[in-house]
Amino acid sequence: MTKAEQYWTDFIKKNPSESKSAYCGEISFGWNAQLSLELSLLVLSGKKTATCAAMESYVLDNEPLPKEGNTYVLVDWEEKPMGIIRTKKVTVLPYSAVTWDMAQKEGEDSSMEEWRFHHDEAFEEDADLMGYDFTPEMPVVFEEFELIYRK
Repeated sequence: MTKAEQYWTDFIKKNPSESKSAYCGEISFGWNAQLSLELSLLVLSGKKTATCAAMESYVLDNEPLPKEGNTYVLVDWEEKPMGIIRTKKVTVLPYSAVTWDMAQKEGEDSSMEEWRFHHDEAFEEDADLMGYDFTPEMPVVFEEFELIYRK
């Protein structure tokens, strides 16, 4: 049993009403240990309640899109469980259509310009690694979630 699975099992023991939740495994944010920790702490503080990913990355990884009600164990870069989050809403839209109201929910940037700068950089790197084209009109999956548990 992984650390995340054990964390989930402990959560269910303490919250039996959650036993029918759509457990979807573990999730982490960021592409290195430091960023993963920073983003996890933003989630735990309640400041980060959303994330955004290229639709093409789901397609290329043959991964299903998130959906409302999905429940994940949030882990850091070392796969240490940090909490449990549940997807509240999923919106697919062109990257260029992400609004400041949406971007603020990611909890990372102080302006839309700063959000675009960081996300342009992240999507360009992801596109190079995954083999898709980054464009302002590419579809992205904007996922809103809530923290439902932490030790």
